[in-house]
Amino acid sequence: MCGEWTCAPPSVSQAAFALGYNELNAKLVVLEHRYYGDSQLFTGEDAWKTENLKLLNTTQALADTAYFIEEQKKNASSDNQYVVIGGSYPGALSAWFKHAYPNHAVAAWSSSGVINAIQNFTDFDKDIFETTMQSGKECTEAITKSTALIENILKTGTFAERKRLFDTFGYPHYETELGDFMFFVADTFTMGVQYGQRTEMCDYLTSDEF
Repeated sequence: MCGEWTCAPPSVSQAAFALGYNELNAKLVVLEHRYYGDSQLFTGEDAWKTENLKLLNTTQALADTAYFIEEQKKNASSDNQYVVIGGSYPGALSAWFKHAYPNHAVAAWSSSGVINAIQNFTDFDKDIFETTMQSGKECTEAITKSTALIENILKTGTFAERKRLFDTFGYPHYETELGDFMFFVADTFTMGVQYGQRTEMCDYLTSDEF
């Protein structure tokens, strides 16, 4: 189950759930979450109006998966069994799917499923900090200083300074709100840690090039 970005086929050589699928004579299918990539319910300039976004919810996403399995069963052997798999938000979806549609799948694999919504979840930022500390305090200091510099420019900088900052990131939308851009900055470091590039990221942040 794909759920946080435009979907792509899984890597059958790297994805843990794909190991051994040939021996099981299994088929891997990736379902793109509605409103991502090509999975759009509406088209045209009004597609993203608020009234259309009411259909972007987990209940509908689970129903989409159930419908897909039901349609597959119509055109395939009734003996076929289904396992739903997801990580992060899709991990939660896979767990919820097994609960909501217990007879559609024989099992659910929920990897890092975020099944509980926690407001002000500071432990996530703490984990990023502690992980980057594995590369030395210089890495965390570089992240802190660069983040503070960017925030200061966005809050008090001149238009020319903001423009130079945005141009550095290759992002020409100079009217973007402070919070939106700072989320992008924070997510840059998060992605480096979360997807196995912490060492490469920290080496760059502590290099003379940076």
